Amino acid sequence: MDTRAHILAIALEAVNREGAGAIVVRDIAREAGIAPGNLSYHFPRKEDLLTALLAQHASGNDAFFNGLQDPDLDPDRMLELFRQSFQQQYGYRGLLLDVLVLGRLLGKAFDYSAVRKRRLVRLEEALDRLQANGHLQATASEKHLLRDLIAQNTRFWMHDALGTYGDIRPKRDIPRMLKRLRGLLSLYAPEKRKAMRRPVQRAQRTQ
Repeated sequence: MDTRAHILAIALEAVNREGAGAIVVRDIAREAGIAPGNLSYHFPRKEDLLTALLAQHASGNDAFFNGLQDPDLDPDRMLELFRQSFQQQYGYRGLLLDVLVLGRLLGKAFDYSAVRKRRLVRLEEALDRLQANGHLQATASEKHLLRDLIAQNTRFWMHDALGTYGDIRPKRDIPRMLKRLRGLLSLYAPEKRKAMRRPVQRAQRTQ
């Protein structure tokens, strides 16, 4: 591992342990076993260090977004992509739980609204793909609602765990969230929609 990658690994540990706003560059240099000047050569400011960590996280997001564009996407594959995304998010939890702090520290360099918009677009495209592949049956307004519910749940799953249990445990919380997502998708599964229509059709025939 080169010096830059080593610094980032130590910095990520510190961010996850202390929070993005609480890290001290000099302490990270000490933990990394290098002189503060050596760290400053790679990352002149704390903000540069945090920006580099965000870039690492963004590359993982790219893999998630690219996976959602699979032309053969089905619910199982979509949930597996979310599982991988949750694991990656947990690895950067110190950043993601401190979004407001990051916005204050990085200013315009941290545009979370752009990430959110991109996520909504990709989720809507993924739901369109599920419907085209016969795994979903929903109107346009229902898909928008489903997209927003999925986005809300997946964006705040760690906050939800903290609020419910007081801590975050991936082995407990990720399966719990995946079960919730599967339940949301199943509401619009073609077989469920058919089952819901049958009582209505029988009632209409008896009128």
